[in-house]
Amino acid sequence: METKHVDIEKAIYLKTLNKHNIYKEYLFTLFDDVDNSVEDCKKFTFKEIVNIVKNLNYQTKKNNRSQILPILISSDSEKEKFYNSIKEEFQNQILLYIPLCPIDVRIYYHLYSCLIENLGFEIFETINLNSIKFRQNLDKNDAVRALLEYQQGSVNSDLLRRWLLGDKLNKEEKKRLGLRTSISEDKNSLEIIKCICDSFEEPVLLFFDDIELINQKYGEEYGERWGRVAELVFLNTFFSFLAEVKNIVIILPCIKTSWNVLLNFSNNNLRSVLESSKIEFFALEGLKRKIMKVMDFYWLQSNIRPPKNPFFPLNEDSIEKFFKKSERDLKRFFTLCIKTIDDILLGKKAPAQIG
Repeated sequence: METKHVDIEKAIYLKTLNKHNIYKEYLFTLFDDVDNSVEDCKKFTFKEIVNIVKNLNYQTKKNNRSQILPILISSDSEKEKFYNSIKEEFQNQILLYIPLCPIDVRIYYHLYSCLIENLGFEIFETINLNSIKFRQNLDKNDAVRALLEYQQGSVNSDLLRRWLLGDKLNKEEKKRLGLRTSISEDKNSLEIIKCICDSFEEPVLLFFDDIELINQKYGEEYGERWGRVAELVFLNTFFSFLAEVKNIVIILPCIKTSWNVLLNFSNNNLRSVLESSKIEFFALEGLKRKIMKVMDFYWLQSNIRPPKNPFFPLNEDSIEKFFKKSERDLKRFFTLCIKTIDDILLGKKAPAQIG
């Protein structure tokens, strides 16, 4: 008896779909809402991006070379959700958020400061400077020598700690340490960044934020010329950083509407890297919710209560299957959805469960 009731209910919904096919237009309006401003960019769900990052971790360790993943994002809110999701997914790995570099701060020192702020000064206790990979730098770099002396319990430990934290020392204090440079100088900051990142068994994940907006933000504050200079200098340094530091995976989110701006400011080498490795984050869950709302509206407009299965005559599994089969081409995705519904209405395929 219950089966007969379900069959009758299915028939009513299918008859409605056959009679009022405006649902096709409703679904295609969702495609019209999609931002396709960046051409030839494959869309990936969060689960797929997690697997990509895991593979980049493997490549980093295997080849002893940094990796980068530029990810196109639709909005700041989407970027924030994406960062929190990555943080949740990779709890057993160091993930550091790198905000926009202040215009009056050296770029490597900014990165160095972000590491110390996130990891704490205690990180200096865990770096094994006696290992082969650090030993070659002991004589040529003030920062590495200062760190080694600090680890060995020097009588100047307090001064060395202040030097490593970037405090200003007077002439007498500098003389006591025998250091003429400061930690904020590029060669010192960069060398300690290398030491910190290399000290971890797993690659360090660095989440750079807003680098495509340097020109815009600093241009508005300091003038167009300074905005352009700041963007160019940062991106040139960023490319060097990518080449110099080995045990890192850089996650580089970029608002889609600013992607071409980022490419225009990049040098040829960086531009090639960005273009060849970019992907687009696509919130499939968000698309599912939009489809549910559209279909709910369709049923109510047809004076019928929406079915328990919000995707009827499809289901959630078929939505995911079509997304994968379409190779993330949304126009093809919606075409597959509608064609399958048409086949169901023609009796060529069986509908999904009603509830």
